[in-house]
Order: sequence, then structure tokens, then C-alpha cells
Amino acid sequence: AAPAGAAPRTETGLGLKPVTLVGAVLAVVAVVLPWVNTVDSTNGFDWPLSTLWDYSQLAGGDGFAVGAVVLVLGIAALAAGVLRGPMRVAAIVLGALLLLVGVLFVVQVVRFATDPVTGWSAWKGLTDGVRFGAWAAIAGGLVVLVGGITDR
Repeated sequence: AAPAGAAPRTETGLGLKPVTLVGAVLAVVAVVLPWVNTVDSTNGFDWPLSTLWDYSQLAGGDGFAVGAVVLVLGIAALAAGVLRGPMRVAAIVLGALLLLVGVLFVVQVVRFATDPVTGWSAWKGLTDGVRFGAWAAIAGGLVVLVGGITDR
């Protein structure tokens, strides 16, 4: 026990949180996997961030990449999975943001697929349009979120 009047001790250093780490690694790997079924089999760095709110950017656009955002969030989640201290909240927020980015991307692919110009169905957009990278980003975000809640 600490002497009376002593400041509470805070934990620093490393404290591995396995569930958070697994989700973070999955999110980082997701960046290099194919995100959309195209002839070029593109990864997360091929889609501008504006794709998350404007599906017309799926046809090509410039700007900061969705993959860069997922990579930064994934690396931050890796840190949350390794460091001690108040990292639970960080892992929950990072997991939710990864989940949000992945879901928004999938929604935009489905919107693009159901555009009258493409003539696809929503199901075809989900099954034929969205590839492993987007699903891995969603799964990674979900696992990081769960890790933030369950890891001690």
C-alpha cells in the first residue's frame, strides 16, 4: 500500500492487449489488400478519402487516400494494444473510427453499384464489388473495438 498522502502510481511501459493487437494488425494488413473488384485489383491507397461521402469518386479521384486513414488508425490501435495506461478509451474510439471508415466505403460501393448507369443490384455491389480489404478494415475495427472493451 502507498503511504498516506502519496500520489497514486500510474502504470507506464508495455502492457500487451491481445484482442486489440489482432484487430490493429488486421486493419493495417487491410490497407494493401484489394478493396474493390476492378481490372486493376486496387488497394486502399487507390481511393480518395472523398469516396466515403461521394461514390462518384469510385470512378477515380485525387486526394488523401482512404488507405492512409486506415493505416494511421491501425498504427494508433497498435500503440493502444501495446502501451499501458488509459488506452481502453483510445482503442474503443480507434475501433469505432476504423469500423466507420470501412462501413462508409462499403455503403458507397453499393450506392455506386445501384446507380442506374452501372445497372448492378445492391447484392452484386456487396458480393462482386467489395473485396477483402474493405471487409478486413471493418473486421479489424470491430476487433479493436471489442478489444478496447474486453482487454485489461
